[in-house]
Amino acid sequence: MRFLNTFALLLSLILTPCYVIAATPAQRVITLSPSATEMAYAAGMGENMVAVSAYSDYPQAAKDLVQVADWQGINVERILLLKPDLIIAWPSGNPQRPSIS
Repeated sequence: MRFLNTFALLLSLILTPCYVIAATPAQRVITLSPSATEMAYAAGMGENMVAVSAYSDYPQAAKDLVQVADWQGINVERILLLKPDLIIAWPSGNPQRPSIS
């Protein structure tokens, strides 16, 4: 029993920072990978999508959106102009850039 309690506690500590609950639904969503685009549409965010990454071709509606990222990197200026509420990214999908100070 003690093992189960310890395991449950450790699991809850590990998973706690893995999710975010927003006070209001995002109205302007940008995705930075094709897989994130597909998941966002599957989650019902299609009406709120304002930009995607290159090669986001499913569903068909994603092809009509502004492209803000590709294999060479992310166009930060274009993203800022779109004023997104939510940006969905994949941690290893884009090259690292120096932080802006």
